[in-house]
Amino acid sequence: MKAYTMGITKDEFVTEMKKHQAADAFIRGTYNHESSDSLHFKGCVVSCSLESVARLKNIKLVRREHKEFETHLGIPTWLAFLEDKIFENCSKARVKTWPVEFAESINEGADLDKIKTPILIFIVEAARPFCKDEKALTAIDGVLVELKKDVLDLPKLDEARSAAASAAAAYPAASAYAAYAAYAASAYAAYTAYAAAAASASAAAASAAAASSVYDASAAAFVETYAGTYAETYDKFADKLLELLKECGEAK
Repeated sequence: MKAYTMGITKDEFVTEMKKHQAADAFIRGTYNHESSDSLHFKGCVVSCSLESVARLKNIKLVRREHKEFETHLGIPTWLAFLEDKIFENCSKARVKTWPVEFAESINEGADLDKIKTPILIFIVEAARPFCKDEKALTAIDGVLVELKKDVLDLPKLDEARSAAASAAAAYPAASAYAAYAAYAASAYAAYTAYAAAAASASAAAASAAAASSVYDASAAAFVETYAGTYAETYDKFADKLLELLKECGEAK
């Protein structure tokens, strides 16, 4: 999958997203928009993005389907979920700029699955400092060891994932949030790796589970009580994602 090679160029999509920005059309908390008239469209980052796709391709779309990012923009579904999660939790000021920042940071022709593991590692490492229990820390470190391998060892990753899940269930507060972030991130890595080798039907089910896992992981890693100011933390998460996107070059 290559970004912006599915019938819509980067310039076309960014231009459309800037129109939404100029109209102050980015709103949180709902996929719904205030008017069926596309000239007065308002919605979340997903619905605004897909409204832009619909305009550019002159087609009808369900404007809440993250998977449409793959079909029309070459952006993986898991990344669309992550963009959405940041949008719903970042600072109020960032809401106005985030959808355009995201669109502009993606290089045309890039294979965005390349940033999947770095993002997962970032999630887990961001959660780790807020964990005070030794058993949970051991579980988190086990996940990090597996995620940092050049080639994922799926059985060992599953073992680390199970250990993190157990730690999350056994320990409350910060330890649980940190351990759960490790569990969900590694679950996502495992699911997507399995999906790559699975039959199409199985891969579809695995991809759905993967998207859900990374979505939950980003939430679990950045809980206000244990990770400082909630919105500020999501802004930092956004900054890291943009950095990785800009570094992600053309698919070979």
